[in-house]
Amino acid sequence: MVSNLPKLWKDKATIKVKEKYTKTNGATGTRDSVLCTDEPCKLSFFNNFKMNDSTKSNLVSAAVFQNVKLFIKPDLVIPEGSSVAVTTHKNNRTLYYKSSGSTSLFTDHQEIILEVDKEWA
Repeated sequence: MVSNLPKLWKDKATIKVKEKYTKTNGATGTRDSVLCTDEPCKLSFFNNFKMNDSTKSNLVSAAVFQNVKLFIKPDLVIPEGSSVAVTTHKNNRTLYYKSSGSTSLFTDHQEIILEVDKEWA
């Protein structure tokens, strides 16, 4: 059975991964290597909150934050910390993230939690 899920992927992702290499002086280093460009994907935004209970004052506060999930084809190996730039189809705006953990892998897609890349923010 062919999934219709990729038909919803109208955004485009460019993903860079860190690659180890040997410098001309023999030292090792890391550099960005492009894994894919203009890869169809879908961003999903959802709000979450974290409760903070202060035992000294018995005051409870909540911090609301936004989570971002990337839906993309399952055969890409996207390591934690990879740079992810997504250009949205609605307003052609590019948003910059980094992958923040292991992926949830499914037959027809994978889901990756993203966080704002503060180097770009």
